[in-house]
Amino acid sequence: MSEYLVIYSSSTGFTERFANWIAEELACEAVNLHDLESAQLKSAKTIIYGGPVHAGWVVGLKKFLRRSDRQKCQNVFVFAVGLAQVNSADATRYRRANLNETNRKIPWFYFQGGVDIDKVKWPVKLVLKMIVLSDAAAQRKAAVKAGKTIEEKGSPLKQDYSDRAAIKLLVEAVKAVA
Repeated sequence: MSEYLVIYSSSTGFTERFANWIAEELACEAVNLHDLESAQLKSAKTIIYGGPVHAGWVVGLKKFLRRSDRQKCQNVFVFAVGLAQVNSADATRYRRANLNETNRKIPWFYFQGGVDIDKVKWPVKLVLKMIVLSDAAAQRKAAVKAGKTIEEKGSPLKQDYSDRAAIKLLVEAVKAVA
């Protein structure tokens, strides 16, 4: 039985990046949920699942947790990747929305990823564009009202907030269970 397995779902690459960083730290394999084979899932002692947050839901998490080939004795950790800041109310709300009473004890981690509008498919692209541009306009308006200037960091439709250091607590928690 292998020690660890990182499973992820990713639409723009940010979750995949975090999954690969975690897999490197744990010296294990990172596998896309769509490519996951039953034998891989059954052979791991500890599984780390990660997915992007879309409309408050972690993509693929329900599917992963329902899999009949997942052993109930396995240690499971979950990480979500989204645009919200790590200590925001949104990040806290994501956990409550995605883990029900049965799964509430699963260790949960949230990482801020980014946005790359060119990697998103229509109609999500349109909705995301509206949200990101509206948020950027609100931030500029609030800064002007407060008498501050806001530093433009390129297009709000292409931002990368991902940080490898963010995975440290998850990796430590996983290693502590082993």
